[in-house]
Amino acid sequence: MQIHGFLPGGTSVQNAILAQTAIMLKGWVVFVLGVLALLAGPLPWVSATAYAHEVQPAIVDLSFSQDGRYRIEIALNLEALIAEIGPDVQNTSESENAPDYNALRSATPDELRRAFGEFEEKFLKGLYLKAGEKDISPQVLDIIVPQIGDLDLARESVIVLGGRLPVDAETFTWAWDFQYGASVVRVAGETPEDDYSAYLVEGQASEPLPVIGVKYQGLAELVLNYIAIGYTHILPKGVDHILFVVGLYLLSTHLRPLLWQVSAFTLAHTITLALGVTGVVFV
Repeated sequence: MQIHGFLPGGTSVQNAILAQTAIMLKGWVVFVLGVLALLAGPLPWVSATAYAHEVQPAIVDLSFSQDGRYRIEIALNLEALIAEIGPDVQNTSESENAPDYNALRSATPDELRRAFGEFEEKFLKGLYLKAGEKDISPQVLDIIVPQIGDLDLARESVIVLGGRLPVDAETFTWAWDFQYGASVVRVAGETPEDDYSAYLVEGQASEPLPVIGVKYQGLAELVLNYIAIGYTHILPKGVDHILFVVGLYLLSTHLRPLLWQVSAFTLAHTITLALGVTGVVFV
């Protein structure tokens, strides 16, 4: 096949050689970007640890009773909390404390509760709760730990905290230490439309939430909140996503197939996130 206009004044052989060289260079660029994308993401097979689980935000459910009590249910990876797997890694296998995490992941519910008992004082010191303007200290009411189960999956335990609010308290603020990672705060309303939820990055405090009734979260506020989540997900933490899209562009510089590929990637990513949030699949 003769390539016209590729090298002005050049022969067809020269043009073919130059075209082949360009294709090879393009292939090498894609290869290098692929390697960088792998390095940017978790590499469970490189680590000597047995298990590798994605570090995910804790789910914090708040509830307030009419007799002035509050209850906090924190669904989280308890093994990662006790092993102090910090937010600086995306995967438990990347942490220097991975051996401790793996040992805890194999622990029975009673053994894990005892391990938390030794960690409890430090954990409570890392909670920053306010009722109005007053600092409050919760008590640990229960630790719910499932059986060991499939070791390839992270185990979700629940820490139940509670206490009594000051008589004059009208709002409640949730925050915990940066080291504990991100959290999703939820307050159930009288109807599903009244439910409140907010994603908090590491160390971020919630806005003051009313202890009577539920704070209404408008559509604009909700959209802005999730735009911020998407921004942090892609730019600071999603280098592998960016490299993947760049790789698609290098494979095909034509706009139409590129749009189809990026759209398919976005749709697939959305589906997997939805399945994870609804509990259909676990990572």
